[in-house]
Amino acid sequence: MSHTVADLLRWIHSNQDQALYYRLFNASFYLNHNWISSGKNEYKIKKTELRGWMRKLITRLQSVQSWSFNLRQTAPQPDPLGPPLKRATTPGMEIARDDKTWIYISDAIFEYSKRHEPSLKAFDMIRMTDRILTWTTSFTGNYADAKSDIEKMLGIEKRPSNYRQFPSYVRSKSLNCVYCKTNSFTQTDHVMAWDRWGKRGHYEVNWLPSCRTCNNNKSNEFLGLGGWELVEEFYTDVTLGGPTFVAWIKTQLPSHITWNSHFQKVKMDYQIVGITHMWEGVGNISLHNKAKSQQVCNVIERISRL
Repeated sequence: MSHTVADLLRWIHSNQDQALYYRLFNASFYLNHNWISSGKNEYKIKKTELRGWMRKLITRLQSVQSWSFNLRQTAPQPDPLGPPLKRATTPGMEIARDDKTWIYISDAIFEYSKRHEPSLKAFDMIRMTDRILTWTTSFTGNYADAKSDIEKMLGIEKRPSNYRQFPSYVRSKSLNCVYCKTNSFTQTDHVMAWDRWGKRGHYEVNWLPSCRTCNNNKSNEFLGLGGWELVEEFYTDVTLGGPTFVAWIKTQLPSHITWNSHFQKVKMDYQIVGITHMWEGVGNISLHNKAKSQQVCNVIERISRL
């Protein structure tokens, strides 16, 4: 399939004022984990899976507020996938192809969406928030209220977790920053940035003790090979307190997340990230290609087995 990133951006721009279904179709590239490689320079997802995912999100939005989905219709359409898929497979605006069972997009589009997830997510949230505010004339709230409901719909609102427990534990064990090893713990680092992972990033398995300097230097960048090697060293070094930390983290996880499943998901993100900048854990940013990202995956795989 020859569809390119330029085709995707043109499709996004031409449909930016359309109903939420268009935005959800686009958001599925980076939010829905049922997309799989077809082995032919494409990624694919079953229509039933994508349709069910969109209906689930729309139902979630309707449950918090009776939002309108376009100017003429308050209730969701019976087939929310229909309009965006029709547009996405139209010659001249084609970013996907489909058959009776599957929808396909090029690996260029899929990997671009994963690499630029924070930017695309921010844009999609702005458009969806603006649309439902425009269409719902009876709503008396403000933009922040609507944005909050969109975050809940997408499942990317911050998890209402007890942040006091984590720092209390870290301080009780006198753990230092995982990255520089010398500064005391002052901030909690989200290894996979929360603007990439949403609620999934707000569980203890994704947190590490950090200092303000290292946490600010990392920002929302991917952690590079040097950074993951520091993490692995921390997790496995008794003198750093890592093994005890790992054991405690495992006791904090909900039933639907395990240590192994979390890091397998992390590894999947690195397998498709392509060429991008990553933070090495010592203040500098480097450019990782797919070969170097595979080295990161090897480290993450070892960590998943702890």
